[in-house]
Amino acid sequence: MLHLHGRDVYFEIVSEFSFPIVNWHDREAPPALSEAQNLYSGAVCGGLRQDTLVYREQAEVQSEAEDAIAQTNGQRFILSTGCVVPVIASHGNLMAARNTVDSPLLKGEGLGVRS
Repeated sequence: MLHLHGRDVYFEIVSEFSFPIVNWHDREAPPALSEAQNLYSGAVCGGLRQDTLVYREQAEVQSEAEDAIAQTNGQRFILSTGCVVPVIASHGNLMAARNTVDSPLLKGEGLGVRS
């Protein structure tokens, strides 16, 4: 996995490398996940702000996760923060992210985790 750190990343050169997954602060720096998938053939990893996962309510975690899944149609996508997951992130918020991925509603739409 290639991690591009910071807000001013050179995403346009990512396709020159052979990493299977790219991760960056997609909620804070362009491109959006959907745009990145048009620029890069590998999987994109992100969708959640670190601050959301650590400091916000479970509903906000779920909302960001749902948006990320919708942007990517659940394809070539790994739900994560744009950087490290701080150890102070609550178990409830981590489970909110996981449960969103496992949502039967999303699976019914052909999105979410593949079995």
